[in-house]
Amino acid sequence: MSTATPSYQLLAQVLGAVGRKALSYSLGYRDRASIDKWCEEPPSDSNPDGSGARNPLDTVRHIIILCKQGCRPQDAHDVARWVCNTADGFFTPYPAKRDLTDGDVVACLNADFKEFSEYVEAVRGGWFGKDSPRRFTLGEIAKIRREADDLMAAIVQLQARLDNDAGVR
Repeated sequence: MSTATPSYQLLAQVLGAVGRKALSYSLGYRDRASIDKWCEEPPSDSNPDGSGARNPLDTVRHIIILCKQGCRPQDAHDVARWVCNTADGFFTPYPAKRDLTDGDVVACLNADFKEFSEYVEAVRGGWFGKDSPRRFTLGEIAKIRREADDLMAAIVQLQARLDNDAGVR
């Protein structure tokens, strides 16, 4: 589902598979009415008759927005990273907006892939070399992470461009 999907629709889909009754029981609720409300559209300016209620995803989104507006915007990334880590994933924020043409974005991505590929090949050669200790030093790990982060930032830059062009972000 895209990020444009309302939280109540996402929860309705996900909780259809998990089971609202099972979730309400695991959370210690006496009944599932609250969870049912999370899966309905809440009242809004465009729909004042909405019967849903603010759900946990809305709450996390609100925390992230407050962090971004506050004096420590990095905290928003920390919250997002925690959610992603909980789901066995990772969080990569959109890089700072730059005025790049579509060709620039693709050229940067190509260059980053090439550089990362060359680095991985060098690491592979060192790892499987005749006299290799078959372990990485902390400095090598830091360099691998920096290279991977640069590549991920380039991929995210391209995704941001595509999302922007599609009106998703």
